[in-house]
Amino acid sequence: MLNGKTKPYTKTLKETMHRKSEILSKAQALWEIGMQETAQPLWLSAATYEEHIAPILDALNREKDREHSSFL
Repeated sequence: MLNGKTKPYTKTLKETMHRKSEILSKAQALWEIGMQETAQPLWLSAATYEEHIAPILDALNREKDREHSSFL
């Protein structure tokens, strides 16, 4: 952190975070109804999104948001 100020989210970042959230919701719903094998690729997809999102949040000085994003 150079100046400690956070920067606003970009439109692309917001869209990426939204997509990850949608995928997680679908994975959780499938898991809860007993379709674990169907949910598995969705969990992996969400993890890939998270790996993409985390460094962007770091670059925007959004460490707290990054921590929260990991739990979504």
